Amino acid sequence: MLATLDTGAQTTDLYASFAKEFASLLSESGKKDTTEVRGVGHAESFDSITVPEIRFRVGQVDTALRPAHVLLKQIGAKCCVGNLGLDLLKQARAFRLDFGAMRLELEPGP
Repeated sequence: MLATLDTGAQTTDLYASFAKEFASLLSESGKKDTTEVRGVGHAESFDSITVPEIRFRVGQVDTALRPAHVLLKQIGAKCCVGNLGLDLLKQARAFRLDFGAMRLELEPGP
């Protein structure tokens, strides 16, 4: 899956493309909601679906969004399922950006 990375974002935002790709997961355990997305200088609310947990494997590290809010609007790049924020990155001991390979690597905790 492709996602953007924002080391200044406190939270991970999942977009409508994620909702389409994983519609069965959202319909089974999701609840309609509204999620506020904060950016530099403003905040905006979007219709969303909230599920108790979504797990991601980033490199060799298992991460989880608890709860996970999936926006029903594609507010980021059309090719991406979301924007990864610090809530995922902080689940690892450290993270590394390999710009040559365009890869994010998380270092497992102790």
